[in-house]
Amino acid sequence: MLELEGNSVELNVKILQDTKEIVVELLDENYDLKIFQDPELAVSYIKQLLIKALDGKEQHLACQEEPRKDCIVRTWYIRYPLERILNLLKYAASTNCTDARKVLEDYFTIAGLSKSNVRVIYPTLSALQLQVGNRLTNEAIQIGKLLAENKLDKAADLLFQQALKNCVLKEIIESILSTDTNAFSEYVKKVLEKKSNNVRRDELVYTVELLRFLYRNSPKCRCYIIKNIFTQYLYNKQKIYVNNVPQECLLDIIELLLRYIKENKPYILQNILDPVNARIDRIELIKKGDTMIVVDKHADACMQVVPKLMITRDVLYASSLRQELDKMRKDLAQKRTGKLTYIIAVLILVNDVHTKAKLYLEHLLRDQVISTKIIDLP
Repeated sequence: MLELEGNSVELNVKILQDTKEIVVELLDENYDLKIFQDPELAVSYIKQLLIKALDGKEQHLACQEEPRKDCIVRTWYIRYPLERILNLLKYAASTNCTDARKVLEDYFTIAGLSKSNVRVIYPTLSALQLQVGNRLTNEAIQIGKLLAENKLDKAADLLFQQALKNCVLKEIIESILSTDTNAFSEYVKKVLEKKSNNVRRDELVYTVELLRFLYRNSPKCRCYIIKNIFTQYLYNKQKIYVNNVPQECLLDIIELLLRYIKENKPYILQNILDPVNARIDRIELIKKGDTMIVVDKHADACMQVVPKLMITRDVLYASSLRQELDKMRKDLAQKRTGKLTYIIAVLILVNDVHTKAKLYLEHLLRDQVISTKIIDLP
């Protein structure tokens, strides 16, 4: 696969055994198949494409872009509906065959579609590392099996891990600053336009379709995107919009916020724990699975973090917060054992055009509230 400033060109070289003739097949960016009996003509054509790709200041700047080291594939090229890709993977899993061309040709024949679709879908499968060379990867077969077993969330999680291997998709995913999937198209368009001056409508549509599918069905994708949104909000002061934080992501977000406070507003955390004796350098945040504790090594104290989410459009949220806290304290009083104390951490999201985040912290010892604080973030 040859990538010329966002346009993929598929190149196949065949040596005909009988005549020793070399035939070059080239599928250009417009999906026109060009066959060269003379390899020199093929080389000349490719040179013209290279000159065209490098013609202009913007193309030169794109070539100088520092490549990412946390992903594998540096091209993204999709002109095929996601539903058909998923159906293809289910079919591949049912045959247990990894010969990509055979599986694709058989699938399109059964589906009553032209075998020319093989060339159209190849670049997308390669860009998602579902196909390497002419072999379907283990991940491709595993996704197909999970789909066949109706384990959509696990299949989406695995597809998301494959998407992160693609540098362009990873950049798009990390540029998202809203949990409203209707806004995804603007982030996709912005990144794709940076990669190419001519973004095709179908590429935009299918990329948005893929990301919406992943966000809605993959817990790992949702948590990854939401955590990145709050990271951008805290450390880069970006404007964000968050209309939901799923329960499986909440503790990770609370941990991110507490670590930010520990680094940037240590006196607040110190005052919540013990304004007299606590020292920030002796405080540790430890998270294991779905449990997080705050350890004050100086006082030999261990406090479990109890996360909660509150989303409101009303800036006068104090009454709602009090009701929620009363309920939480009552629940904790029934569960409390031994000397373990609690840090209640309520993430408050006040939504308008953008989201303003606050964190309510409360140190609760037995039935006694030791200290409380509402922290404006960032």
